Amino acid sequence: MTQTWNIPALGDGVSEGVVAQLLAEVGQRVSAGDTLLEIETDKVVMEVPAPADGVIEAWLVGTGDTLTQGKAFARVSAASAPASSRSDGDSSEAAVATDAAGSSETSTASGAGAEDSAPREQADQASPAAPVDRPSSSTSPAPTPPAATASGSADERSIAPAGPAARRLARELGVDLADVQGSGARGRISKDDIKRHVRERGTAGTTGGAVPGNIALPDLTQWGAVTQQPLDGIGRAVAGNMQRAWREVPHAWVSRDVPIDALEAARRRLRARDPELPLTLTALLTRALAQGLREFPRFNAGFNAQAQTLVLREDVHVGVAVDTPRGLMVPVLRNADRLSLRETAMALATLAEQARAGRLDPALLRGGCITISNLGGLGADGLMPMVNWPEVAILGVGAARRQPRLADGQLVEDSLLPLTLGFDHRVINGADAARLLGWLHDHLQEPLALAL
Repeated sequence: MTQTWNIPALGDGVSEGVVAQLLAEVGQRVSAGDTLLEIETDKVVMEVPAPADGVIEAWLVGTGDTLTQGKAFARVSAASAPASSRSDGDSSEAAVATDAAGSSETSTASGAGAEDSAPREQADQASPAAPVDRPSSSTSPAPTPPAATASGSADERSIAPAGPAARRLARELGVDLADVQGSGARGRISKDDIKRHVRERGTAGTTGGAVPGNIALPDLTQWGAVTQQPLDGIGRAVAGNMQRAWREVPHAWVSRDVPIDALEAARRRLRARDPELPLTLTALLTRALAQGLREFPRFNAGFNAQAQTLVLREDVHVGVAVDTPRGLMVPVLRNADRLSLRETAMALATLAEQARAGRLDPALLRGGCITISNLGGLGADGLMPMVNWPEVAILGVGAARRQPRLADGQLVEDSLLPLTLGFDHRVINGADAARLLGWLHDHLQEPLALAL
């Protein structure tokens, strides 16, 4: 029996991806769980496994094709019982395999395209890369095509109708296609619709003026040869997040140097006792900052500009910026205030490894409360980081340096760690930021405080 295998759910907040490579040949026999292809999203590279045993009859996609959830990617001859009969398989993967008699029309409808819902902050990024929610708009959501309403699933009905050029422009301008009113047939969104939406959003007061990224670049070829280098998925997400953060957040920064000789000595002793423990300075800072947010809940919040309310959060999720071969990513350490120092160090090491390998679950790039960006390992003296919206604060860390200072009338030399706290000045003032930095200053000088 011939089956058509379709793309499963790509993860929380991820609606589409590009085929990076096909990992099986036509005529090849594959087993359930074998990786068939890799899809590059704006956040990570994801592996698509075979939902059942079978023989690849034909690929229905090629390298570079854009895929969405439910789109058919291969035609396969079944070699054994269907995936749904496997007792140890994942039910979501088993549901991917569909009979050829009814899958092709569904796949065509669901594969028409999907909005790019990437970040913040992260990021996603972000902001930093990481993945973030977009600001709401004064315009109403685009109507759903009737065909999708009649036969599509809830996920398929949310797909905004737009062509590749319109989607590319939306990504560049940081526009959520679900917020755009389409003027074409059956609500199809054009590039002009997106530009009109951006103009209306600007005049409505949500941007406070001209929209960054809406100014054409001069023709640089008049001054010499150039090379066009398109941004990849993560690059586009970072650019959009930074643009959004700068537009939405009135930034301010407060800095302070923290002596860390005692902290470094304690860290070296712990590492000597347990060489396998990845106890880095970033892990210590994460532990301290997570505890600090309990003492200063205003930093563990989001600002609802429309309602003019501060949304205080109960849980503490700390994002940590990671420099990867594919760009900046900000994985989030969940419930960081409830983890021990050892658990914090181990979890951060795992997140960083997965991020650099491009195998991070996209869900771990969302939902952060505050971000740490540590450039000390690259020798930076300090930085003024941008807030990873919708967070309200970010901690920038530079390289520690030996510096003489007066202490109780005596000249001493310490290793000083430069910390810079960036914050949303609408809801946090300089005194608040100075108090949090003072709290970190005191606790980082007392290593036992981090173990409590």
